[in-house]
Amino acid sequence: MKLSSAIENVFFTVDGEAQDEGLNFGSAGEASPNTLVFEHVMKPGEAPDSFNGAVTIKMDGIDHEFVVEIPFRKAAVQAIEAKPDTSASAGDLTFEVSDVSVTPITARLKTAVTLAGAETLTWDEEKRLTRIGIAVYDDQGRRLPALNGEGKIDGNRLVFDRRYASTSGTSTFLTVKPFLIRDDFAEEVEEEQFLKGLETRIELSPAS
Repeated sequence: MKLSSAIENVFFTVDGEAQDEGLNFGSAGEASPNTLVFEHVMKPGEAPDSFNGAVTIKMDGIDHEFVVEIPFRKAAVQAIEAKPDTSASAGDLTFEVSDVSVTPITARLKTAVTLAGAETLTWDEEKRLTRIGIAVYDDQGRRLPALNGEGKIDGNRLVFDRRYASTSGTSTFLTVKPFLIRDDFAEEVEEEQFLKGLETRIELSPAS
């Protein structure tokens, strides 16, 4: 059983106040199968400079709640921001990356996959697009562990806000490669799973 499957529920509080949205968790990748990465996303301007957070985890079949209390303090680290607006097309698919934000902890990409020849999508077409994952690599060829994200169907395309764990060091560019999902979005990807012609490269300028 995957560790993520053994979790019954997770709660996050900020200074004792429950947060109803924004908490996600996922595998840390194939290299760390028994490790989960938890992420809570707060809208810009909503997070105070410092607060006390607490994560409560309820495991399936265990009559005990695990609580981890973490003091947070905002770090003065400037994110690397890019609006590449890159696109690549192959067959009836077009892949786009519109926004990129990279910090020493996480990388965030806004992507879209569009199906040509359709104004709206059928159930099968939606299923086809949702089975497309996005693998991201740094300039050393290291894959960024996929964390979580939120997606929605907009007309004939799937728009996604995706988040990844950053690799160590500072990367000068990211290589973004769509692939066909066999298991889940964080799986180890075989070469034949990549969608040929949809790969794109995002140049990263140092934060000012």
